[in-house]
Amino acid sequence: EAEVRAANNELAVAIRRGGGDTPEVRAAVDHFHDAMGTLQAATLAHIFEMRSVLTPAQATAFDQRVAEALADEDE
Repeated sequence: EAEVRAANNELAVAIRRGGGDTPEVRAAVDHFHDAMGTLQAATLAHIFEMRSVLTPAQATAFDQRVAEALADEDE
């Protein structure tokens, strides 16, 4: 999460300096995407680790809740 915040701040600085689609802005966007991807992978690893200690019935309910949280219900 700290890396995501740092990347977001980097993007803000690049936008303030460049005011448009500059190489600095694109690099900051790439950094942000990398940080978000790393955070998402760590979150999923944690979710699957938690799931591994559940009973089959608990795992089924857990999977449903995770899927609901990830789904875009507005579509």
